[in-house]
Amino acid sequence: MIAEGTIDWAGRHPQGQVHGKPLHDVTSDIHEWIRQVRGGIMAGAFAVERMLSAAIIHYFLGGRMRDLEVQEAFDEGILQRLTFERRISLALIIAANFLDPADYKDFDGKLTSLRTLRNAMAHNPFWFHPEFDDQGTLINIVPVIKRGRAVVPLTTAFIEEQNEEIKRTIDLAQRLVVAVVEKVQSEFVANLLPGDSTL
Repeated sequence: MIAEGTIDWAGRHPQGQVHGKPLHDVTSDIHEWIRQVRGGIMAGAFAVERMLSAAIIHYFLGGRMRDLEVQEAFDEGILQRLTFERRISLALIIAANFLDPADYKDFDGKLTSLRTLRNAMAHNPFWFHPEFDDQGTLINIVPVIKRGRAVVPLTTAFIEEQNEEIKRTIDLAQRLVVAVVEKVQSEFVANLLPGDSTL
């Protein structure tokens, strides 16, 4: 297993600077940036996970959400035991009833992408891939991480793209929760009305 922050020199001997800065300073800056990136991705995944949980609990409990003992039993007995992947699978079954086909397909793809990114950030070390010019001079050092079987460069452009994907995933998860809650509330109100009511 590769150690966090390892540099794969591929038999080359590095120069002491990158972009006019000492190599140690550059790698220290990248370590701090990766820490922040990981935190942001994990926070985004947590936000999505909480929304998926809300959709699941409202969908299955409906009006029984008002009974705190039932809600607590469902949360502790079922939800807390679900992995992120299983929450996604269950939420997608629910989403098929609430999102239009295009949004559902988008949501499915984005949840899968977020799951693999979250798992990579939570469980895999990153390492540095040095880039050299034609004369063998070190010109850049890029952090990379294994995501599934692919090695992914953690560039600013990549992280910005992932942040947009996470934002869209959060938006879709929020729409799902709102749709489920609205259905539960309308059913609750319908049950309160007399059978011949024309409201």
